[in-house]
Amino acid sequence: MIPHASLFEVQGIFSMGIKTNQFQSLFWICFAVLAILYITPLNKVPVHTTEDECRRAIIPMEMCISGDYLRPSLNGELYLNKPPLYNWMVAASYQVFGSYDAFSLRFPVVLSILLHVVLIYFMVRKYSGDFVAGISALAFATNWRTLTLDSMLGLLEHTLALVIYAGFMWIFIFGEKKKWLWLFLGSYFITALGFLIKGLPSIAHQGIALLVYSLYARKFKMLFSWQHIAGVILFVTVCALFYIPFSVHNHIGFDAIIDRLFTESSKRYGFNGVSHFINVFFDFPLDFIKHFLPWTIFIVVLFRKGTIKRIFENRFIAFNALLFLANLPVYWMASLKNPHYLYFFLPLLFTVIFYLWESLDVKDWRRIGLEVLFGIVMAAALIASVYAPFSDWINAIDGKVYKSAFLSAGLGFILFYFFRKRECRLYSIVGFLLVLRLAFNWFVNPQRVEDQMATYRLADRILEIVQNQPLYIAGSYPAGFYDPVTYALEVRRNRILKMATDLQPGNYYLVDEINLQKFQPEVLLEFPFRYADLNQRIEGKMFLVKP
Repeated sequence: MIPHASLFEVQGIFSMGIKTNQFQSLFWICFAVLAILYITPLNKVPVHTTEDECRRAIIPMEMCISGDYLRPSLNGELYLNKPPLYNWMVAASYQVFGSYDAFSLRFPVVLSILLHVVLIYFMVRKYSGDFVAGISALAFATNWRTLTLDSMLGLLEHTLALVIYAGFMWIFIFGEKKKWLWLFLGSYFITALGFLIKGLPSIAHQGIALLVYSLYARKFKMLFSWQHIAGVILFVTVCALFYIPFSVHNHIGFDAIIDRLFTESSKRYGFNGVSHFINVFFDFPLDFIKHFLPWTIFIVVLFRKGTIKRIFENRFIAFNALLFLANLPVYWMASLKNPHYLYFFLPLLFTVIFYLWESLDVKDWRRIGLEVLFGIVMAAALIASVYAPFSDWINAIDGKVYKSAFLSAGLGFILFYFFRKRECRLYSIVGFLLVLRLAFNWFVNPQRVEDQMATYRLADRILEIVQNQPLYIAGSYPAGFYDPVTYALEVRRNRILKMATDLQPGNYYLVDEINLQKFQPEVLLEFPFRYADLNQRIEGKMFLVKP
């Protein structure tokens, strides 16, 4: 016999069904628009010659040129700073699309972002609900750093974040099912993939995740089980399948490989005194909030009575919260901070935040304050879009009136939807950010092109002189200091621009001021030389010469 249900209860269940379908539809619509906005402009701006992007482009390109995929190189020199898996992914993209252009380089990044969004959505939906899942996933992909920069750069961090997050989720899924062998085999296989992308960080995060889950689930003994040993053996086996042939092929010992990986991971923890440590310690929270706006301002929901109790009512949410807190010191205590190292953090935090937001009373000052804030920001953006055609800033943009009108219409609709559908206001914010990304594609990216063209014009001038003759770099700095000119020349010549220690008659060379004085060859062209990373900045001149 079916239990009696009141009319009110039936209507409540029915309305929940409508909202569930509505949230599902809104998610997939936003996801489709996101994919279009992220993929279509990938080739509009040349590979950045002032970012790490050109290095990420050079290494797989040299693999393709040489045909040697077991020897990652930079200017022909063996490159040990990063393992090869991501380089192989980019090399595969080069081969599939038949070009070394920006689209081929950046496509794996956008693919990783989109796969990560889908993974977050289905994981959170399984253990929470459609609203929390959709907003958590879309917030990850529409934070300001990703929206305006890293989704348009060919860097490996989004791919690594996808792999690390997948490892976290694997541990939770099979831990809850108490399938320990599958837990350890799968998580260590995923860790091996992460290790082959960037080395040691994936091991650290795997270890933290296993420790957090074992303590939270009160299964600490599982860390000393034969199943754990089987997982470690699988990890070692997967890594050995690459590094043994790599070591033999390149005549290099494991000690040199491991030493380089440790050096790359540990260099971010050097502090220049107590004052440097204090500055880094207090800068991190503000930098974290700033880079991943607007969604990070929703952390205000954490600061209310009953938050901890509410979090621990859901085991999945609690696992995300504990895992975020356990991983936080690894980067908070680092002296070298790069925001794109933190992408694997975001789904953990956003899942907790929007789980708490869903239960927030409509009259809570936090909800009212944030909704008013976003309403004002969206109204201001609408006014700005109406004014945009009259601004000198976009005079050089073709069709600026029609584009501005389209953006104004989109912002107007989203603002109307924001006030009309209160339960969907966070999706309105997602829509607002997608319109901003469209504006970015139309108005900002064309102006970024000119910023990158100086190096490409220089490469054309060099090739006018050199033609098809041999060309080398004879600099006093090692490979890696000449990435911009290296990429611009290699992509045009389809040849590796190798390093040289001396000058031979009949060849052309790019030399710096030190070697110019040392060899005193004939100077054919002079151009500025700049190198900068997190530790140093060098400026000077380079010269095209022929001895």
